[in-house]
Amino acid sequence: MNKLVILLSVFGLSFSNPYYDALMCSYLLERPKEAKEYCYKALEEFNSPELYKDLIRILIKEKNYGEAQRLAREFLRHFPNEEDAYLYLYNVYKILGKDKEALKVIEEAYKSFPYDSRILLFLIDEYLKGKDRRKAKKLLLDYIKLNPDTPLPYYLLGRIYLMEGNTLKGVEYFEKALEIQKNYTPAVISLGKIYERERRFKEAEELYREALKQNPNNKTILEKLAKLYTASGKLLEAKRIYEKLLRLSPQNPNYRLEYALILLSTGEYKKAKEILENLYYTYPDNPNVAFSYGISLEANGEFEKAEKIYESLLNKFPNNPKVIERLAGVYIELGRFDEAKRLIDKGKIISLDKKPFLLLEAEYYIERKKYRKALEVLKELEKIDPENPRVYFLKAIAYDNLGDYENAEKSLREAIKRDPENPDYYNYLGYSLLLWYGKERVDEAERLIRKALEKDPDNPAYLDSLGWVYYHRGDYERAMFYLLKALRMVYDDPVVNEHVGDVLLKMGFKKEAKRYYEKALKLLEKGKEGERGQKERLLKKLREL
Repeated sequence: MNKLVILLSVFGLSFSNPYYDALMCSYLLERPKEAKEYCYKALEEFNSPELYKDLIRILIKEKNYGEAQRLAREFLRHFPNEEDAYLYLYNVYKILGKDKEALKVIEEAYKSFPYDSRILLFLIDEYLKGKDRRKAKKLLLDYIKLNPDTPLPYYLLGRIYLMEGNTLKGVEYFEKALEIQKNYTPAVISLGKIYERERRFKEAEELYREALKQNPNNKTILEKLAKLYTASGKLLEAKRIYEKLLRLSPQNPNYRLEYALILLSTGEYKKAKEILENLYYTYPDNPNVAFSYGISLEANGEFEKAEKIYESLLNKFPNNPKVIERLAGVYIELGRFDEAKRLIDKGKIISLDKKPFLLLEAEYYIERKKYRKALEVLKELEKIDPENPRVYFLKAIAYDNLGDYENAEKSLREAIKRDPENPDYYNYLGYSLLLWYGKERVDEAERLIRKALEKDPDNPAYLDSLGWVYYHRGDYERAMFYLLKALRMVYDDPVVNEHVGDVLLKMGFKKEAKRYYEKALKLLEKGKEGERGQKERLLKKLREL
């Protein structure tokens, strides 16, 4: 490049040449003060649309709008057959706030160049800003007569009809745009939004998939499809789409964030945390990244780290209900009940949506073993949020701890009715039937536990429950198979260790059983979560050995 400048300089010294001035005008655009001198000199010798455009751009960059206006008018006077002459003057008028002059110029431009889509868009925009939709529609219908095979005017008409509240007419024109070009992105996105808003998810999915047949790497449509799958609970499909988007744009932080959130939803907590940890250290001031990273830490049981993230967010956003909700939940997990209750009470006051804080309040009372108080809160919540399955699940836990097994079972079945895809509910009910009724309802318990395992076949809690089914049947070898499979995944779970000890005892291995009972007891003493009354039960078993 330096060599070029040297050669040009030599050429310029040798001859006074307007072509050299024009070339330097363009070449030095990033250095406007130097370029401007060459542009003016070149214009003195000959008129050129490119010279006018370069010089007007320089003047706009310098905020010399008065001179830019003078030159733009001159440009149009000299080149009335150049579309850009109108557009440059229109742009200068808009910068100067001369809306009437801008409208007049763009209307003149459209008369001269009715096929130019840029001019059409600007004129439509002017009419819509002036709330003259009638003129905008007439313009587009006229444009369609001249250009019937382009999707743009049909799409714009669809947008105008939507502004008027005429969704049916809007859909009609979006569909016409797509008849011309199946993957016309603006029409695909607009029509897809309508389908999603009307909960016509299947049609939205078909629309996006059809468009992707024409252009499989259209990231805008891939994003929409991924979000649709997420909203409709098709998490594995959403995961595949985000993996494709990340192959197309590996460093895109939004794709990485959305992908990590999907991983959290599918139970891939460790992988989600790795992605979010990397994002957090790259974008430490992004509150969405920090909040999501906190959730991933919770999912991996790292509550102390999550607490620090949420407390930092709360310092920046002291009245953010979502942050208050997550931090209160973490405080409950850490046994910091007074701090949790203060945040719950604050959330109930400042949040328009009280439901999450009533749920947290019920959890707080359950953790404090105030089960009747929890039930009072849950019955209140049931009135305002009757379709929330977690309300019934927490009711079941409270009734279970009060020894009211009949109502506990009823509540669990209500939870399952409202969320039949949640395996935890099936397992909880199946295992509870074993605890409450033993062999009496073992077949029913097995069906429920196997239902949970169909949805999550490697969940150690569910495998432990199935092992307990075989224990009650007296099939100790099968029981041990499933219990050891669970134990390999959660070797520090006091319940699974106790169950292994129970089976060993039935098989006649007292010494080995004692070792597992002692391990379970130590785990409880270290603060690991067990069952109600488990410590007393283990002490009794050890005394009797």
